[in-house]
Amino acid sequence: MNTIVKIIFGVHSSYFTVKHDELFNDTESKIFKWFVFRHEKLTEDFANYIPSLRAKEIFLNDTRNMWCAPILTMINGSYNDYYKEYVNRNGFIDNPIGFEKRKLEFSKDGVVTEGKGNEIMVLKIEDRDNYEGLSKFILKDIISKFEK
Repeated sequence: MNTIVKIIFGVHSSYFTVKHDELFNDTESKIFKWFVFRHEKLTEDFANYIPSLRAKEIFLNDTRNMWCAPILTMINGSYNDYYKEYVNRNGFIDNPIGFEKRKLEFSKDGVVTEGKGNEIMVLKIEDRDNYEGLSKFILKDIISKFEK
């Protein structure tokens, strides 16, 4: 049985939660079947797996913790295309993410101290709602490419 835990995050946290039914278009696709298989944590051979309607329903109603979807598209150069398409579908929005310079020091025991150390670029969430909306849009599009 899954338990939903409310996570309190800072305004610049890239973490968000999404229901699986917000990410998948085709519940008959191989990628969807694979996600349901992994969700059930089965040990049988995946090639012979046929998910039950109940397993699909449970998976679609469950949630997944996500983060940094837009950042991944910056790495491969597709962020601007996703942002423009999201704006075309939803109306103009200011860019929901940015970066700011901060000095951070990382100790050997994993403690991060702000205000001293090296200056690095840190993700800044400018618009939380549109950050989550754009992230879901990006993830749904990426998954749809595997559904074909």
